[in-house]
Amino acid sequence: MIRAIGITKAYGEGPSRYEALRGVDLEIAAGDILSIMGPSGSGKTTLLQTLSGIDRPDKGEIWAGETGLHLLNDNKLSDYRLHHMGFVFQSYHLIPVLSALENVELPLIASGTAAKQAAQLARQALHDVGLSGLEERYPSELSGGQNQRVSIARAIVARPKLLWADEPTGALDTKTAAQLMDLLLQINQEQQITVVIVTHDPKIAQATKRTLHMENGRIVSEDGGDRH
Repeated sequence: MIRAIGITKAYGEGPSRYEALRGVDLEIAAGDILSIMGPSGSGKTTLLQTLSGIDRPDKGEIWAGETGLHLLNDNKLSDYRLHHMGFVFQSYHLIPVLSALENVELPLIASGTAAKQAAQLARQALHDVGLSGLEERYPSELSGGQNQRVSIARAIVARPKLLWADEPTGALDTKTAAQLMDLLLQINQEQQITVVIVTHDPKIAQATKRTLHMENGRIVSEDGGDRH
């Protein structure tokens, strides 16, 4: 489903130039769930952002099925992300003046979904992540784990093909992190959404089918294949 060929990415110029990705090749199959691990500065988040089209590679190709993401202009790339991808981040990125329901509705409204249908789909997504009854709560009225569930509901409400999660459990305690990981596994299995997780937590990585290990902008090893 996602294929990267010779991806490079650098930041800065001259002595301050930093090579974040150094010729990464990678294939992610539809329905896969994998984690990306490595020390700080190894290129994990840059790889996720580049594969998902948030950032562009300096060189190389990124294919989502038959669509060359590296070939799309900014507007078409943004449109592709809106309709085919969902994103979960460590800091939730919820809008504080909107309720849980309104936060989850946002990507649907942005894609032109009618308000009544958007509300119905958002309620269902919140139900799917275990938040029925909390639709009208604001982020300040929810726990960290609940806010992250809202962000996951927002990411899956449009039934994307791909879910990108950058340190989704990084701000959570161990028990809540395990519950969130169970939820991501459930989404992957029941909705057949491909899930890619950047994490520092070996317990989170162990729960996925594959784990890629990065160092100095390269994938240096891979574990998995027999976990599920």
